[in-house]
Order: sequence, then C-alpha cells, then structure tokens
Amino acid sequence: MSTTYSHKYFNEKTRDYEDVVFNVIDSYHKLAIRKPFKGNKAKQSNFSIYYDIVGRVSEREYIVDFKKKDIIDEIIFWLRREGIVLVKEKVRVYKIRDLKVVNPNHEVIIKFPDNYTSTQIEQELATTNATYVTHFAKTYLVQCESTYWAEKLQESYDSEDSKIRAELNMNTIAKKDEDDRRVEYFDESTFQDKQVHISALQSEEISAAHQLYKGDKNIKIAVIDDGVYPYHKNLINCFSLDLSYDALNDDKNQIPKKGDWHGTMCAGIAGARIRDGYGLKGVGAGCTIIGVRIFQKNHTNLYTILRAFHYAAFKAL
Repeated sequence: MSTTYSHKYFNEKTRDYEDVVFNVIDSYHKLAIRKPFKGNKAKQSNFSIYYDIVGRVSEREYIVDFKKKDIIDEIIFWLRREGIVLVKEKVRVYKIRDLKVVNPNHEVIIKFPDNYTSTQIEQELATTNATYVTHFAKTYLVQCESTYWAEKLQESYDSEDSKIRAELNMNTIAKKDEDDRRVEYFDESTFQDKQVHISALQSEEISAAHQLYKGDKNIKIAVIDDGVYPYHKNLINCFSLDLSYDALNDDKNQIPKKGDWHGTMCAGIAGARIRDGYGLKGVGAGCTIIGVRIFQKNHTNLYTILRAFHYAAFKAL
C-alpha cells in the first residue's frame, strides 16, 4: 500500500476542491488491554513511558507507537504479565502536520444528497460490499473488510462530479491543558491571576455587555465537548437535561465520565450564573446551556463529530 494517502477536500474560502496529502506510517501496533492493571496507577504510568498512544479502538484498546523499538519483545513480556495483550497487527496511521489519526475499524462515512430516497440509498449501499453500521439523516457509517478496501471505497466517491461524498471515519485524541481544570469551579477567588478565562469574564467589555443584555432562555448554547456536569451549582438553573445529547452512544446521557471536565468548564464560561454569591457570571448568562458529548478521555471520531453538529443545529431547537 502507498506511503501517502491523498484526498480532495472542499475549501470554503476558495470555493474549490484541493488535494490534501497525508503521510502514512505502518509501524504502529494495536495494544489491547483485556483487563485492568493488577497494580496501581504508578505501575501503569511506568509502562506508558515505553509507548505513545496515537489512537483508540474501544474502551480498552489503543493504537500505540513504541518509543524503544529494540526492546519491544521485552516490553511485551512484562505487559502480558499485567494482563495486556499486544495484537501484532500493523495499523495505518495518517499524519498531516502534527496531527495523527487512525481508522482502526476500517469505517467509511458516506453522505448522500438530500433528495436521495431510502430506496436509492439502499441500492447504492448494496454496491459497496461494506457492512452497514448506523446512520443519521442522509449520513451513513459502513464498515469494510480492511483498510485497503476502506480507502478504495472512499476514493470511488472522490470526484468533483460525484453527488455522493465519502470520508474515512478517522479517530483522534485531543489534548487538553491540565491547568484549565482549575477554572471548572468558576470561583473568582481561586487562581484568578493565572486563568485567562477568569480574567476575560471579569473584563470591562463583558461587564458592560451584561448591563445591556441579561440573556434569554430561548437562546440555546450547545457545548460540544466531553459532557457537562448538569448539577454544578452555577449551571443547574440554566442547563437543559432534556435537550442534551451523547453523540458517542446516541442517547441522552451526556454526563461526563470520571476524568472528563473540559465541557463543564466551557459551559461555565458560556453561561454560568452566580448562585448564593458563589462563582462567576458566564458571557451568555441567562441563556440555556445544552451539553453535547463527543469525547471520552479525549478520544473521538469524525462520525461522532458530524452527528453531534447535526443534532445541535437541527434537533436541539
């Protein structure tokens, strides 16, 4: 297979299609953590010094790059003792600039025109030799037998004349600044000199805006992130549980999992309300906050992101 992967993307600024080339590296491996570490977190971190996680397949399966190629067999021996299995399978990692993405499940996202009927879509899917996974509106997710066939299927629609568009369902891991976690509590008495978010909320411009506009509960702000904790004292009066959505699992339970906090922080900046003299007033205080979850432990994929934006734009009204 080629060491590069080329794909046409539509440039909104130039209103034209442009070729984007990804470098492809095949030296990555799939690391399956079949059961949790028998030891503590310190032991787990000791093993992580030997590899970088570049992608995620499932709750306990990762794509990793070993830092020390010469002692892989030794590392594998110790990993197995801790209940970790290395699947000796090379995985194609697509790299553009500093971004690394993977498609470990060989999935392709197919977007059909709005005027396509269900019959037309079924007939087209039957020609792909791929397995249907799920869909929303006219956007379908299918799974191919291998990465090779996934790329071939995507390329078959990679034409400016094609009415149907297709993308590989890329998985990626986002990076968050751990220092931002301190602003989750929206407490102006804590770390206010170190947090640009709190300084911004205290600015004269935002204070002046609050004097002119008090917010409107009919205006909805969708926070597309790793979930929003709805019972935070500065969010409980402005958060809508009924309208919120978990795009990862296609249900309403968007409450963040342990270790996920970024969405709660962003929701506070967007629309927190001071309660009992505690906390800060968000930029859009008085508006309704909706949580749309796309991340778990920093991991997401393209299909989940598309489904989340579709929900926020067309369903959370």
